[in-house]
Amino acid sequence: MRKFAIVAFSILASFNVSANDVKFVNSDGSAAGELCIAAIGSTNTLDFLAEELDIAPVDVDKIACNGRAIRSFAKKYRQTDSQAPAYAISVANQTPETQLCIAALTSDEEFAKIVDAHFGTMSDVQESMRCNGLSIKKFVRKYRDRVSAITPSSATASL
Repeated sequence: MRKFAIVAFSILASFNVSANDVKFVNSDGSAAGELCIAAIGSTNTLDFLAEELDIAPVDVDKIACNGRAIRSFAKKYRQTDSQAPAYAISVANQTPETQLCIAALTSDEEFAKIVDAHFGTMSDVQESMRCNGLSIKKFVRKYRDRVSAITPSSATASL
């Protein structure tokens, strides 16, 4: 059974839409395509995904994205801090599932501690747990580098 954790998000920054905005799509569904898209987000996101996909750093540097070396591609298309949305996380409750989602965003060490403490018997935590309806991997890719604050919530509604 999949467990769900409720973590409320508030968008703090708005998006500026222009003719230069580009949405990247992994058209072939490959791991290399996922890495190219992750590289646009941040180096941390790229490194995290490469580790999740068991791709060595030396092999990541050999990946070409739209005909460019992955790092060059990322540098060209990476959003600047003023373009990237920032998120404030309001923690809805203190369940182990919520703690796991927050830990996944804050640090790998804290994530490992929560897994050991509360989910040690589960072999597929990252696949079976959901954070805001996303797998932990997708949740981390989407929000890790864009968190501006984590606060306890007294007024957040949980479903």
